[in-house]
Amino acid sequence: MIEQFKQVLQDFLAPQLEAIRGEIKALSAQVAAQDIKIESVRREIELTRREFLAEIRRIDEKFTAEIRANAAEIRRVEETLSADFTRFEGIVDARLISMNEKLEFTRRELLAEIKAADKGATDKAA
Repeated sequence: MIEQFKQVLQDFLAPQLEAIRGEIKALSAQVAAQDIKIESVRREIELTRREFLAEIRRIDEKFTAEIRANAAEIRRVEETLSADFTRFEGIVDARLISMNEKLEFTRRELLAEIKAADKGATDKAA
Protein backbone atom coordinates (compact mmCIF):
# COMPACT_ATOMS: atom_id res chain seq x y z
CA MET A 1 0.00 0.00 0.00
CA ILE A 2 2.81 2.38 0.79
CA GLU A 3 4.38 1.50 -2.54
CA GLN A 4 1.14 2.23 -4.32
CA PHE A 5 0.84 5.52 -2.47
CA LYS A 6 4.40 6.42 -3.46
CA GLN A 7 3.66 5.45 -7.05
CA VAL A 8 0.49 7.61 -7.12
CA LEU A 9 2.33 10.54 -5.64
CA GLN A 10 5.17 10.06 -8.09
CA ASP A 11 2.81 9.71 -11.03
CA PHE A 12 0.85 12.78 -9.97
CA LEU A 13 3.56 14.99 -8.48
CA ALA A 14 6.45 14.24 -10.84
CA PRO A 15 4.77 15.81 -13.87
CA GLN A 16 3.68 18.77 -11.72
CA LEU A 17 7.21 19.25 -10.40
CA GLU A 18 8.59 18.96 -13.91
CA ALA A 19 6.09 21.60 -15.09
CA ILE A 20 7.07 23.85 -12.19
CA ARG A 21 10.75 23.42 -13.07
CA GLY A 22 9.95 24.40 -16.66
CA GLU A 23 8.08 27.47 -15.47
CA ILE A 24 10.98 28.38 -13.15
CA LYS A 25 13.41 28.09 -16.09
CA ALA A 26 11.13 30.26 -18.22
CA LEU A 27 10.86 32.83 -15.42
CA SER A 28 14.63 32.75 -14.94
CA ALA A 29 15.06 33.45 -18.64
CA GLN A 30 12.57 36.33 -18.40
CA VAL A 31 14.37 37.72 -15.35
CA ALA A 32 17.69 37.48 -17.21
CA ALA A 33 16.14 39.29 -20.18
CA GLN A 34 14.79 41.98 -17.85
CA ASP A 35 18.22 42.30 -16.22
CA ILE A 36 19.73 42.89 -19.66
CA LYS A 37 17.09 45.53 -20.42
CA ILE A 38 17.62 47.18 -17.03
CA GLU A 39 21.38 47.25 -17.60
CA SER A 40 20.82 48.81 -21.03
CA VAL A 41 18.56 51.47 -19.54
CA ARG A 42 21.09 52.09 -16.75
CA ARG A 43 23.82 52.61 -19.35
CA GLU A 44 21.60 55.01 -21.30
CA ILE A 45 20.84 56.94 -18.11
CA GLU A 46 24.54 57.09 -17.24
CA LEU A 47 25.38 58.32 -20.75
CA THR A 48 22.66 60.96 -20.54
CA ARG A 49 23.88 62.00 -17.10
CA ARG A 50 27.44 62.40 -18.39
CA GLU A 51 26.23 64.40 -21.39
CA PHE A 52 24.15 66.57 -19.08
CA LEU A 53 27.11 67.17 -16.76
CA ALA A 54 29.31 68.01 -19.75
CA GLU A 55 26.72 70.53 -20.92
CA ILE A 56 26.51 72.03 -17.44
CA ARG A 57 30.31 72.37 -17.37
CA ARG A 58 30.30 73.99 -20.82
CA ILE A 59 27.62 76.48 -19.75
CA ASP A 60 29.46 77.14 -16.49
CA GLU A 61 32.70 77.84 -18.35
CA LYS A 62 30.90 80.13 -20.78
CA PHE A 63 29.19 81.93 -17.90
CA THR A 64 32.50 82.28 -16.06
CA ALA A 65 34.12 83.72 -19.19
CA GLU A 66 31.26 86.23 -19.51
CA ILE A 67 31.64 87.22 -15.87
CA ARG A 68 35.36 87.79 -16.37
CA ALA A 69 34.72 89.84 -19.51
CA ASN A 70 32.07 91.90 -17.73
CA ALA A 71 34.32 92.39 -14.72
CA ALA A 72 37.09 93.67 -17.00
CA GLU A 73 34.64 96.03 -18.70
CA ILE A 74 33.38 97.27 -15.33
CA ARG A 75 36.96 97.93 -14.20
CA ARG A 76 37.65 99.84 -17.43
CA VAL A 77 34.51 101.97 -16.95
CA GLU A 78 35.36 102.58 -13.28
CA GLU A 79 38.86 103.74 -14.24
CA THR A 80 37.44 106.04 -16.92
CA LEU A 81 34.86 107.46 -14.52
CA SER A 82 37.49 107.89 -11.84
CA ALA A 83 39.73 109.81 -14.25
CA ASP A 84 36.78 111.92 -15.42
CA PHE A 85 35.78 112.63 -11.83
CA THR A 86 39.33 113.62 -10.93
CA ARG A 87 39.49 115.93 -13.96
CA PHE A 88 36.07 117.41 -13.11
CA GLU A 89 37.13 117.88 -9.50
CA GLY A 90 40.23 119.77 -10.67
CA ILE A 91 38.10 122.05 -12.87
CA VAL A 92 35.66 122.76 -10.01
CA ASP A 93 38.54 123.47 -7.61
CA ALA A 94 40.14 125.89 -10.11
CA ARG A 95 36.82 127.70 -10.60
CA LEU A 96 36.23 127.93 -6.85
CA ILE A 97 39.72 129.37 -6.36
CA SER A 98 39.06 131.90 -9.13
CA MET A 99 35.71 132.86 -7.59
CA ASN A 100 37.33 133.26 -4.15
CA GLU A 101 40.01 135.50 -5.65
CA LYS A 102 37.36 137.62 -7.40
CA LEU A 103 35.32 137.87 -4.20
CA GLU A 104 38.42 138.87 -2.22
CA PHE A 105 39.28 141.51 -4.85
CA THR A 106 35.68 142.85 -4.77
CA ARG A 107 35.70 142.88 -0.94
CA ARG A 108 38.93 144.94 -0.93
CA GLU A 109 37.53 147.37 -3.49
CA LEU A 110 34.36 147.80 -1.40
CA LEU A 111 36.39 148.34 1.78
CA ALA A 112 38.52 150.94 -0.02
CA GLU A 113 35.37 152.71 -1.27
CA ILE A 114 33.82 152.61 2.22
CA LYS A 115 37.00 154.08 3.73
CA ALA A 116 37.09 156.75 1.04
CA ALA A 117 33.41 157.58 1.63
CA ASP A 118 34.00 157.73 5.41
CA LYS A 119 37.02 159.97 4.91
CA GLY A 120 35.04 162.26 2.57
CA ALA A 121 32.17 162.45 5.06
CA THR A 122 34.55 163.19 7.90
CA ASP A 123 36.30 165.92 5.85
CA LYS A 124 33.00 167.62 5.00
CA ALA A 125 31.88 167.54 8.58
CA ALA A 126 35.07 169.14 9.77
